[in-house]
Amino acid sequence: VVSLPQFSKFQHEPSQLRDSMVSCIRLSAIATVPALIGLAMVSDPLMRVLGKDWAESADVLKVLAMVGVIMTFQYLIGPLLQAVSKPHYAAAMVWGHGVINVFGLIVAASFLRHATTRQQVLGIAVLRVVVATLFFVPVILYFLRRICQISLMQFVRTVMPSFVASGAAAVAVGGLQASELVAAPARSEERRVGKECRS
Repeated sequence: VVSLPQFSKFQHEPSQLRDSMVSCIRLSAIATVPALIGLAMVSDPLMRVLGKDWAESADVLKVLAMVGVIMTFQYLIGPLLQAVSKPHYAAAMVWGHGVINVFGLIVAASFLRHATTRQQVLGIAVLRVVVATLFFVPVILYFLRRICQISLMQFVRTVMPSFVASGAAAVAVGGLQASELVAAPARSEERRVGKECRS
């Protein structure tokens, strides 16, 4: 919503439009990538706190966090296309995504019809990652290159600090979770909160 008027101001000024998009990509990465990777890292204890019935959803939450990272940048493309008077491309992107999703669900349903509920839910989440990776990543990179003259390397340089910082934090959180110094009190707290949620 905020990006549309920002991009519209520079629709006839390619260099400023490029700088504006780079700033939006950087801010989006800073605001969302650490949060989503952090959510994936704490998904196991978080789901256990919610109760035994939710514990098996941790893997699904990890996968959906990956989808969220990709969609963070996709959400900038729609406003960009509207700002440069190419809404038909945005419509084609939405319809194409819908068609691929329907086809993917049909294929997933045929493979997962005899699977357990947990496997079916995880399979649908993995499908979302596959579709986002194979469809949205090329679309994002194509329009960034065609409209904003932002190359793949420039995009990577823009988002890399957020991913590096998130990765370092993830390693630290993983080390703490593996440490008995933190793991034992955490399990005790999860059991206590879980009992409170169920009561």
